[in-house]
Amino acid sequence: MFFLIRSWNCFPYISRCLRSVLDQKVKDFTILFVDDASDYTREQKKYIHETLRGHVAVFNTVRKYAARNAYELIHAYVKQDDAIVINVDGDDWLEGVDVISVIRTIYKKTDCVLTYGNCRYYNPGSPIHNTIASSCGQLNHRYAKDIEHNNVYRKTFFIPLHLRTWKAGLFKKIKKESFLRPNGSWTRSCEDQAMFFPMLEMARGRYEVLKEILYVYNKENVYNDEKTNREDLLFDELCIYKKPPYDPLV
Repeated sequence: MFFLIRSWNCFPYISRCLRSVLDQKVKDFTILFVDDASDYTREQKKYIHETLRGHVAVFNTVRKYAARNAYELIHAYVKQDDAIVINVDGDDWLEGVDVISVIRTIYKKTDCVLTYGNCRYYNPGSPIHNTIASSCGQLNHRYAKDIEHNNVYRKTFFIPLHLRTWKAGLFKKIKKESFLRPNGSWTRSCEDQAMFFPMLEMARGRYEVLKEILYVYNKENVYNDEKTNREDLLFDELCIYKKPPYDPLV
């Protein structure tokens, strides 16, 4: 079991994020943490290093962005294709201490190779604060049968939200080119779509949607892509939707 934690300039939330993982009842997991060249002090970096003693902590000196960080960390550190990767963004946190148990049970009881949902929004002072994602329109529901059958996930709204998990072997089948822009540079935004569209296409319907709330999605952070990188977000989303679908795995 691996926790993938990618972060950038979110130190006010780091402690809550890391503690929510480290406090899980089940302890046999490895954290893969990467800081994407944040403006942290030496003391702040030391705190993260000490908190993650025994785990993997990488501090980039230049920004690589989320898609590249996921690609490099998983390929470098996750050797077992059957390993489960749980994604937690550095400014978010898990809800409850039994997340690992819930995820493992889902994978054991089903033939799934990836999961998503459900989460609670965190944004004090906003109307969405404490709202459950699955109650908001199309988010965190299963795709329609015709979408699954015809493998046309990129022809419809992107549904998967936190908590997102997947089998490492499935992720490793995503080609590097799927994470690149037309000019050959790495995708800067919408890494969730860049990762999940290929995995959904390859999974042949072998995914599960979790109804239990296992994650808190922080919408308060001023460095949220939706607030700071709107142009990049729209460009990358368009590029990802235009990419050809993957063939389902036999």
